Amino acid sequence: MASLIAREGIYYGRYIYYVGPKGARRRKEKRKSLQISNPSEARRRLVAWEDELEATKWGECSKLRFEEAALPRQSRKDAATSARYQAHLRRLKPHFDGKLKSVTGSHA
Repeated sequence: MASLIAREGIYYGRYIYYVGPKGARRRKEKRKSLQISNPSEARRRLVAWEDELEATKWGECSKLRFEEAALPRQSRKDAATSARYQAHLRRLKPHFDGKLKSVTGSHA
């Protein structure tokens, strides 16, 4: 169950869930800044965040955009490898730009 919280004009999402067997269940809570002051856009982002949390709860892969998946790998390379990596990304970008990618293992 997710809910919206407004603090100082910025909206936050709060997701409440329970863990453990019945009888010994504990309430847990996750909070996330939605980084927006528009209430309708905040609700849209809250629904997207809740869908992502629900999907991972049932063992589905979380989704990343192509750009998000490529960024962490860029910073770990030496200069020559980084230049080659950038060339590959430039060639792939027209095909994958803005598309969602399933996160699988360490190849994310």
